Amino acid sequence: MIQAPLSIVLAATFLYHLMGWSAFVGYVAFLVATPANYFFMKWQYRAVMRTMEMRDRRMRSMNEVIQAIKFIKFSAWESRWIKRILELRDNELKVILQFRVRTLWVGEGWLCC
Repeated sequence: MIQAPLSIVLAATFLYHLMGWSAFVGYVAFLVATPANYFFMKWQYRAVMRTMEMRDRRMRSMNEVIQAIKFIKFSAWESRWIKRILELRDNELKVILQFRVRTLWVGEGWLCC
C-alpha cells in the first residue's frame, strides 16, 4: 500500500533530476494514454468475444450434423445443412475480419504515438 506510491514519487524525483521538466511531459503522456488503452482494450475484448460466439455457433451446428448424420443422409437434407453451415462460416469470417482490422487499428495507433 505504501510501496507503490513511494516508488512512483521516488522515480519521478530521480527522473526530474536527470531530465528536468521533460520528465513531466512523459508523465502527462502516460496519464493520457492509460484511459485510451482501457477504451481500446475493451473494444478489442468485445471483438474477441463476438468472434468466439460465432465460432461456437458454427461448432454447435457441426456437432449437430455429426450426431445426426444418419438421419440427415436418410432424409436427403445434406444441401440444407451444408448451406446452413456455410452461412455460419461466412458470418464467422466477417467477424474475424472485423477483429483483425480492429487489431490493426489498435497496433498502428500505439505505433504512431
